[in-house]
Amino acid sequence: MPFFIDDIFLRMVGFSLPPFDMIWLMETITDHAEETWVKENQQKINNKIRESRLLYELGEITKEEYDKRNMALSHQRLLYKRVNRVQLSQRINSLG
Repeated sequence: MPFFIDDIFLRMVGFSLPPFDMIWLMETITDHAEETWVKENQQKINNKIRESRLLYELGEITKEEYDKRNMALSHQRLLYKRVNRVQLSQRINSLG
């Protein structure tokens, strides 16, 4: 409830309380760190998929090995997307 009061009433009149501003700042930093972590993990998976494709095209791995790697990485990428979507839809940003 204090967050609701802070958001609606105190910020409307231009008055803010330092503890609530600190909480907002910490939430913002945490959100940015989580977003960066998710993007980095997705980029790593995409790079592994590209690497696997390149190795297959150069003939260093077989078609079966390529299919196995591609299937595992695609599944992992899908799971990351689902987890990220659920986390974003389940959260409530109380101060933003």
